[in-house]
Amino acid sequence: MGPTMTRNDIYTTRSSKPASPLQTGADPSKSPPDNVWLMSLRRQRLQNVFTALLGLAIVGLVIVVSFQQARMADDQPVDGARFETSPPMIGAVDVQRSGRPPVDARYAGLLDLLTDHPSQQERVPTGDPWHREWLKRATYHLLQAEQAQRTQDTEASLHHYQAALDIFPQLRGVYPLMAAIHMDAGAYQQAAAAFEQAREQEPLSPASANNLGVIYLRIGNLEKAEKEFRAAIEAQTDYPQAQFNMALVYAEQNRPAEALRAFEIYAGLEPRHLQPMISLASLLADGQHWEQAAYLLTRADRVMPATPELLFQLAKAHTQAGQHREAMAALTRAVDQVDPRHALAWMSRRVFDPLRGESAFEDLIVQLSETP
Repeated sequence: MGPTMTRNDIYTTRSSKPASPLQTGADPSKSPPDNVWLMSLRRQRLQNVFTALLGLAIVGLVIVVSFQQARMADDQPVDGARFETSPPMIGAVDVQRSGRPPVDARYAGLLDLLTDHPSQQERVPTGDPWHREWLKRATYHLLQAEQAQRTQDTEASLHHYQAALDIFPQLRGVYPLMAAIHMDAGAYQQAAAAFEQAREQEPLSPASANNLGVIYLRIGNLEKAEKEFRAAIEAQTDYPQAQFNMALVYAEQNRPAEALRAFEIYAGLEPRHLQPMISLASLLADGQHWEQAAYLLTRADRVMPATPELLFQLAKAHTQAGQHREAMAALTRAVDQVDPRHALAWMSRRVFDPLRGESAFEDLIVQLSETP
C-alpha cells in the first residue's frame, strides 16, 4: 500500500501554489509570478486609463458644447423663420442667428450622468480650475440652460448660463445667448450689456451686431444703433435685415433720401419680402416726408394685397404730397371695400382738407352719404 494521506495533506495538495506577494507582504520582484496578483495589477492599470480617458472626454465635451453654443448664436437656422417684422421704429431682429438653441438629441442622457455633481459641494475641489469635477459642473449648467431656454424658462436659463460662466469666464458664445433671452423678455438694457460683454471676448458676429443695433433702436439711442448696423453691413454687405434697419434709423433721423437708398438695397436682397416697407413708409410719414412715403406705399400697392388700410394710407400720403389725382384714385378704390360710414369717417380727417372743394372729392362724399 502507498503512503497514507492525512486531511491536511489533501488541502495542501489542492492549494499547492504559493501565496501571492500581496498576501504574504513579500517583494513581488523576488516572488514567483502569480496569476491573481497580475490580474489585480492589470485591473488597476485599466482603471487608471479609464479615469484619464474620462477626464479627456469631459474636457472635449465642454469644448464641443462651447463651440456649438457659438455656432448657435451665429448660424443656427430656425425653421420657417426669416426675421421678425415689428411696428415702426422697432427693427428687424435676426431670429435665424439670434441664439435660440436647437433640439439636439446627441446630449440625451448626459444630464442623468451629471446631475449628482452640482449638488455635492464637497466633491468640487479648489485650486484646480481644470479638474474634471469643474468640467462636469460647467457642462451640467450649459445643458440645463439649453433645456430651460427651449422650454422658455427664462429665469432658469439665465441662472445656468451664468453659473457656467462663473466656473469658466472664458467660455465664448454664451453671452449672445443670454442677450437673446433678455431681448425676448423685453429687458433691453440687460441684453445690451450681455452683447457688450460678448464683444470683450471677441468681435461680434454680423447677426449679434444687428440685434444689438435693434436694442439701441428700441431704446432710442440712434447714434449707437447706426454704428452697430453699419458694423454688421461692413462685415456682411448682403445682409438684408441690417440694411432695412439702417433705413429705419435714417428715417428717424430725418434723412429720407438715405432711408430710401438703404431700403432699395434691402429690396434688392429680399425682393419677395417687402412687407417692411409699410413700416418704413409710416415712419417717413410721421416725419412729414410725404413724397418718400407715397413712393414706398405705391410700391407696396403693386406687390401686396390692396387692403383698405393700405389704400387710405396711400391716399393720405398723395394728398399731403400735393398729388391729388393719385390721392383720389386711391380713395375711390378704398371706399369700395369698406362700409360707407367707415369711409366717410376716414374722409372727414384733416389730412384730406387739401382735397375739399374739388368736384371729384365732393361727389364721392355725396355718393357715400346716399348709400343705404
